Amino acid sequence: MTKTTFERWREKVDMKGSGDCWEWLAAKHKFGYGHFKINKKLMLAHRFSYAHYKNNGQLIPSNIFVCHHCDNPSCVNPNHLFLGTAKDNAQLRGRLQG
Repeated sequence: MTKTTFERWREKVDMKGSGDCWEWLAAKHKFGYGHFKINKKLMLAHRFSYAHYKNNGQLIPSNIFVCHHCDNPSCVNPNHLFLGTAKDNAQLRGRLQG
């Protein structure tokens, strides 16, 4: 039996409590963002999580950022993710690092 894309994604996540970071355990981009293949294309794991849990499975357009409240690039917890712009993402990083 073939696994669904979600089942393949779920196997690569250390899913903890709803308030905790859910760490991506598989391949990561050089900046720490998790990724995996869907139909021979790389997909960022946190973008897949947001699409699955918060956008009825619909992918997010590439010009919209899926940002992390937790500033942990390997986190895929949908409760830690929100949609934003490049400016939103940079401002959040500045607040968290400042």
